Amino acid sequence: MALTAAACPHCGHRSLSTSAGLNGGALCVVLAGALIAGGAFLPWETVLGVNLNGFDVGTAGVWLVCIGLLVGLPGLTQVNGPGIGSGTRALATLGGLAAIGLAVLGWGTIHSQTVSYGIVSVGIGIFVVAIGGALSIGAALMAH
Repeated sequence: MALTAAACPHCGHRSLSTSAGLNGGALCVVLAGALIAGGAFLPWETVLGVNLNGFDVGTAGVWLVCIGLLVGLPGLTQVNGPGIGSGTRALATLGGLAAIGLAVLGWGTIHSQTVSYGIVSVGIGIFVVAIGGALSIGAALMAH
């Protein structure tokens, strides 16, 4: 599958797509939504050898699943189209910012616990959420 720039049949605007006719921008938004939602289920912190995910550390897990769905589902509906709409780009941008914000808040909380108690370590889930948020923002800004 090679990436190419496909022209919109209506306006002639060129957008990133794959040789199979799939919309690359929409695929990136769907992947970002999956990373954001999936990061909620991965370990966020380890306390005394016990992994805690986004659902165990408060309401972050529920929020991230909702954000991931709000980011990914509109992109999924536009995978075969010539580009992504302005509503999808807005949701991807705002959802990406919210995901990064929750990841930063979670990391700050875990870091303060580490400084105070020394028995807490950061898990991979926070980083997956932050990467998903960055991908979401990047896809929204780069796709047309």
